[in-house]
Amino acid sequence: MVPVATDVGSLFDLASLLLDVAETSLNQTPALAPDLSYVSPGAPPIQCCPVLTVHVQSLSEGSTSPLAPAPATGRRTSFQRINLAGLVVTVMRCGPQIQKDGSVLAADAQDVAEQVAADGWALWNGLRFAIEEGAFLDKCSVIHVDQGQAVAEQGGCVGWLFRLRAEIGGMPGWGTT
Repeated sequence: MVPVATDVGSLFDLASLLLDVAETSLNQTPALAPDLSYVSPGAPPIQCCPVLTVHVQSLSEGSTSPLAPAPATGRRTSFQRINLAGLVVTVMRCGPQIQKDGSVLAADAQDVAEQVAADGWALWNGLRFAIEEGAFLDKCSVIHVDQGQAVAEQGGCVGWLFRLRAEIGGMPGWGTT
C-alpha cells in the first residue's frame, strides 16, 4: 500500500480523527463520551475526570526488509522507509466515592466497573470497526490497535489506555516516502 503524502499538520490531523472515532465509540456507552475531550500535547495528567484524550507518544521506523530483524535499520533505504506514529487514546472516569472511613461501597465500585468495562469494550470495537471501514486511510496507510490496557485508580480516576500504531507517509521532498 502506498503511504499517503503528508505535511506538517498531518500527525495532528490523524490524532484529531482518532479522537473523533473514540468519541463516537464512547457515545455508545451509558455515560456517553466525556464532555472534556482533546488532543493532548503529551501524556495527559490524570487529575480530572471524566476526560478523553489522544496524544502522539512516539515516532519511529518500522522494519521493511522481508524477514529482517527489527534493528536492521541500515537496509531500510534499500527497500522503503516506513514511518510509524504511536498514538494513545486515554479515557478516564471518576472512581468510586471514598467514604469518611476510607472505605468504598461495593455498589459504587460495581457501577464504576460497569462503566469502565463498557468504555473499554466500546473503544476496542469502535476502533477496530473504524479501521476495517477505512476511516483512517486518507491520513495513514495502515493503523493497528496494539493494546487496550486498564488503568489502575489514580487521583480518583480509573479508565483505559489504548495504544495504536499508524504507518504515516513522510513529507514529499524531505527524503522519505
